[in-house]
Amino acid sequence: MLNRFTDFQCINHTLGTFLHHPI
Repeated sequence: MLNRFTDFQCINHTLGTFLHHPI
């Protein structure tokens, strides 16, 4: 379950970076 939470954090960070720096 902790691994899934870590993956969620990674995806959330990626989405946040994409929103702040759109291609």
